[in-house]
Amino acid sequence: MFRSQLFQLSCRAVRLCQLRAIQQKAERSINQVTLLGRIGQDVELKGSAEHPMATFSMATSVNIKSKQMDDHGDDFYAKTSWHRICVFRPGLVDAVYTYCKKGDRIYLTGKLDYSEYTNADGVKMTQTSIIADDVIFLGGGRSGEVD
Repeated sequence: MFRSQLFQLSCRAVRLCQLRAIQQKAERSINQVTLLGRIGQDVELKGSAEHPMATFSMATSVNIKSKQMDDHGDDFYAKTSWHRICVFRPGLVDAVYTYCKKGDRIYLTGKLDYSEYTNADGVKMTQTSIIADDVIFLGGGRSGEVD
């Protein structure tokens, strides 16, 4: 009897270890960013011919209630955030470079990326970028026309 209980206990321990190993291998995380806003500068093409990269800035804004009204009677103001966008996917690089220009409205999904570099003065700098996986073109500049 003692022997069978010991055997069952050791079998449970082995199963528990196997389950933990599977959970560690299967553990997932999410790094997802979704932005809707306007392109702040024309798209720049960087990198080499084999590994092209498109970069641009993107502005998103949110309306915030102000504590006091301004001269126009508005009690809200827009707080703008700027994002550095990098595109590496080959077909997407070409499409973004060809069709996107300053002021265009876009919707994109991607992931956050943090990197470090040393500037010309020898100071370590950190840079936050959004690596775009998908870009949807929503239209032209601020005049409201749709392409």
